[in-house]
Amino acid sequence: MTMSFPLPVLRVRQLRRAEFHALIGSMPAVVLVEEGAKAVKGPGFQFVTPAGGIAVLPERLPLDIDNRMGPKGVYEARMIGIDRRRFEHGRDMAGIAPTGSSADLSRDRASPGLLECFHRLAHALRPPVTVPANVLDIMIAELVAWLAEDGLHLPQAGLPSFSATVRALIAQRADREWKSEDVCHQLGVSEATLRRRLRAEGLSFLGLLTDVRMTEALALLQSTDWSVAAIALAVGYASPSRFAGRFRDRFGLLPHEIRLPNDQDDRIGTKVDRIGRAIAQPSF
Repeated sequence: MTMSFPLPVLRVRQLRRAEFHALIGSMPAVVLVEEGAKAVKGPGFQFVTPAGGIAVLPERLPLDIDNRMGPKGVYEARMIGIDRRRFEHGRDMAGIAPTGSSADLSRDRASPGLLECFHRLAHALRPPVTVPANVLDIMIAELVAWLAEDGLHLPQAGLPSFSATVRALIAQRADREWKSEDVCHQLGVSEATLRRRLRAEGLSFLGLLTDVRMTEALALLQSTDWSVAAIALAVGYASPSRFAGRFRDRFGLLPHEIRLPNDQDDRIGTKVDRIGRAIAQPSF
């Protein structure tokens, strides 16, 4: 079963505070927080973006993300994912020199011009996308320019690690019945090389595959009303129960519990410290 993911635009809604560890995105993202606050901790940086604020999340970095409830008891945010090449192309079109550090990733308040530009691009990216590609490039360049006006920049990216390359390949079709030989064929490496290079990063193929699928599943649970069974199929699991077990291993909650407020889950209650307790190398 193949389903079209509602990406690269997500509207994230949570009714419980949840902290998710070592989330790795396959593309940069611009996040506008509408209710609550988003706390992010990455290698060498951390910040908290309140309601009305905006943040840029780099890709290929393990991020600890804590989505905190606002006064209405909800966390809501809108996120646009932009491929790194298109982001940098937009920066070049806007005539902005490459720059950026961890201090340039979050602002407590987005300017009116940035807000208008963000919402216009988010609307244009709603499926089915009918805006021509060259026009989208101009709209992305405008967003990058407005981000720079607000002092927000995406840091330069180094060469992708081998695991990042494998992750990006799997993320293109998380529902596919991936086998190591499929990845080897597409990357032009032997299975021994695949195992050795992943092991050098403290990873395994099955662990990486599971992590990509669980990350995609989390985004779908937060941003759609799809059933758990449909999401399981969309990320490659014919068995909802097996999917639920993998998800709980990764994030500390069953899939349906992500959508419940704390007071509707007696087993977990308000023990926020248990939510999303995961390890960088997930169990599988």
